[in-house]
Amino acid sequence: MTFRMAIATASALALGAAAPVLAQTATEETAQETAKEETAKKAPATLQEVEAADGVSNDSLEDAKVRSFVEALAAIQIVGNHYMPKIETASDGTQRAELIDMANSDIVRAIETVANITPAEFKAIDKAAQEDETLNKRIMAEIQVAQAEAAEERAKRAAKEAESKDEETKTE
Repeated sequence: MTFRMAIATASALALGAAAPVLAQTATEETAQETAKEETAKKAPATLQEVEAADGVSNDSLEDAKVRSFVEALAAIQIVGNHYMPKIETASDGTQRAELIDMANSDIVRAIETVANITPAEFKAIDKAAQEDETLNKRIMAEIQVAQAEAAEERAKRAAKEAESKDEETKTE
């Protein structure tokens, strides 16, 4: 369920319909097209523009790659949590389209920050997991491990904070 929700968040952002954009002068359009072409040469701006890697299957994926996929899902979820409230409350179509574009770009950058996975690999694993129930279950198991590790880390931080407060109280 969490996996499906994370993918839904990524898909909603990456595949969100762009709202109508106001007409611009020919000079502005040319400048924007040139900038877009330069950016496109460097890296895809959205996950939708990324070509999925070939040959990804449950059998071909190492555990480390599955772990990286789950870390990328978490990074995408953070992006979604940041942008979705803004997108939902956007006052007009142009503002909404701009926010969606920024979110889509940030999704790609978020994936790129995760070690051991590229946006192309992420997209291929996502596609394979939707078609292969065994891979989907494997990813779900890794999500549960990651959630347990995160909960343990939060508990450790809370214990340290409580210990620190106790020490401050004793010194006063």
